Amino acid sequence: MRSAVTCIKSPGAALCTDTATCRTITLSWPESLNAMSLPMVQDLHRLYITEPHPNEDAVYVVRGDGRRSFCAGGDLKALTGPDQGTHNPLFYRLEYEVDSHIATMRRTQVAMWAGHVLGSGVGVSVHSRYRVACETTRFAMPETQIGGANDVATSWVFSSLPVRGLGAYLAITGNALHGADVFHAGLATHYIPVEKFDAVEAALAALPSSEGVAACLRGFSADVAVPPFTLAESAPVLAKVFGAITASTRVRDIMDALRADGGAFAASALAVMERNSPLGMTLALENMKRQHAAGCTSVMDSFRGDYAAIQSSIFVAELAKGVEALFVTKEKRPQWKVGSVDEINVELVRKQFEL
Repeated sequence: MRSAVTCIKSPGAALCTDTATCRTITLSWPESLNAMSLPMVQDLHRLYITEPHPNEDAVYVVRGDGRRSFCAGGDLKALTGPDQGTHNPLFYRLEYEVDSHIATMRRTQVAMWAGHVLGSGVGVSVHSRYRVACETTRFAMPETQIGGANDVATSWVFSSLPVRGLGAYLAITGNALHGADVFHAGLATHYIPVEKFDAVEAALAALPSSEGVAACLRGFSADVAVPPFTLAESAPVLAKVFGAITASTRVRDIMDALRADGGAFAASALAVMERNSPLGMTLALENMKRQHAAGCTSVMDSFRGDYAAIQSSIFVAELAKGVEALFVTKEKRPQWKVGSVDEINVELVRKQFEL
């Protein structure tokens, strides 16, 4: 059995190709780097939840249309546009239902991370059982740079990364990891050159059952010379500054520690934080603190808190400000509604995670 089903075509769609044992889902909006649009997330909801593959053991493979980008995040124009009042509740509800389904489903999913893996693209893939990075992978949850904070339970993942402090660094700065660093960080399970991606996907589609996925990926990655971790020398700074967060830590404390360090990596991180949304960074920091703590002991708890926070009025207003400044008026430094990390009521921020 092999069929191709094209869902809603524009703007953006999730294209589906089924075999008897595999469903390959292609995130398709190439002219927008496969950004996650409402039609695309509606397609995904159908392909994962309302009309899943009839074979309960079928492997799911999720990929981008072309190798330039897996998915470059949400459709920011729609999320901050004039119709956001009707668009956003539906978009977020469907996105969270899809992403949480992927995080908890018994089916095996393989994410093929070529090019940009940002925001909503992370959400639909980072909770997959297998995540394959390559030399072109660019992974980030850049929300603090545009007025928001990382969501879709990425803080649950970030809090468990093997490199101490790296998760908090990614959440608070919004900075990206590139290529093999995504593998070394523990975000990708495999590193395979992008030139082999077509062959990997074909092999996965031909497997008789999901039991062969691990061996298949191992076969393609076993002899690959993985480049070294470029952040290895910065590990002590990550551990000291971002890995020593306690319940009382504030964003200002992190910035002061970076300033005191004086090294090139610390200076670079500080420069980013000085441009970022103070509100977004505080939200990201408090989100990291709540992972694996009382009230957030599962990935579903993480999803529920994030779902509440992204719809709060303070979050929506700051995100709209950031998108307008960075993508419409092209300001290098947005004039955030909350101008300093010292102005923020942290207790109020913490309450944003409550449904």
